Amino acid sequence: MSSSAHSRSLAGAALARVSADVSSLRGYFRPDDDERPGGEVLRALLLTAEGKSLRGECPYLHLETQRIAAERGYELITPNRILLEHGTRDMTAAVASAGGFLVGGGVAPGDVFADGLRATSATLALGVQEVSMGRSTPTIPRIVTDATAVWLTTEGSTITESTPAYGSMPMTPKTVAVYVEVSRQWLLQASAAGQAFVLRSLGAVVAAAVDKAVIQGSGAAGQPLGLLSASGVGSATGASMSWTIATTTIATVENANGIFTPAAAGWAVASDAAKILRQRERAAGSGFILDGDAIGARRAVVSNSVPAGVAVFGDWSQILLGTWGVLEIGADPYGVNSGLFTKGLVGLRAIWTCDVGVLQGASFSQNTGIT
Repeated sequence: MSSSAHSRSLAGAALARVSADVSSLRGYFRPDDDERPGGEVLRALLLTAEGKSLRGECPYLHLETQRIAAERGYELITPNRILLEHGTRDMTAAVASAGGFLVGGGVAPGDVFADGLRATSATLALGVQEVSMGRSTPTIPRIVTDATAVWLTTEGSTITESTPAYGSMPMTPKTVAVYVEVSRQWLLQASAAGQAFVLRSLGAVVAAAVDKAVIQGSGAAGQPLGLLSASGVGSATGASMSWTIATTTIATVENANGIFTPAAAGWAVASDAAKILRQRERAAGSGFILDGDAIGARRAVVSNSVPAGVAVFGDWSQILLGTWGVLEIGADPYGVNSGLFTKGLVGLRAIWTCDVGVLQGASFSQNTGIT
């Protein structure tokens, strides 16, 4: 057996063993979980801050973390770390890892974070594709120029050869992190609502950072290269943006055959530009350019991740958000502030690794300087 096959065999065995361990704990709750549904994450954060093991006190979360690590090929450099899945998944009541935490007042940690992330993220809401990169740093192939289709004049006609042009798009890990401090007493007393508050707030901060990177990441200082810096993206001056300019922007993408997924075609609009477009008429007495949540019958999402005075239209499925691993949350009783210990505070760090790739720049066009 090759070394790679042997590694896959060991990983499969580890995953099977962890899944069996999770199944053996169905229906298990500590007595105080009945009083504080969802308290598992809070207790785990406190235990990790005190350097204690999660295995005995938080069996579900410990095994869920092990399962996620085995399933994703993720190495836990520090054993006492909590892994939370940020993607969506099917849920059932029978298994805690598949939604059982939601039954009887419980809270599923991964789903709470997923909700916080997606509710805050304009780009994920518009249809950006989230793809797990596993453990590799792949180069994604893409078509630069399509092949040409021809009609055959007779049944014996020869098909004219055409050669499509291919390109590639490298994806490399970029890491975003957030650090907050909470009191030890709060961790001891907070309810399931408190747990949801912590995870939603972390999700919101991470979502805002990733959203901004998807749209305007600089490609420098550790950031991904975002949409507005990608090659091939159309651009037009949006000063005094009119209904004609708005519909021309949509037509520019349509004429370039840039819409591959109609349901993911829409606008991302800066908040200052949205205010202007809500007040600017398409024509006298015919309604406004930004009508409810749409421009030209295409969905529009307002986001501060878009630069001021900018509105971007495109097929958002043509952006990949590549992810490595999952959200990792760790606790530290000392943190960056040496006075935390004497104040009874705990530092919490959330960290996530991802990258952004634009498959087709021609699938997007931006209007700048909207006034």
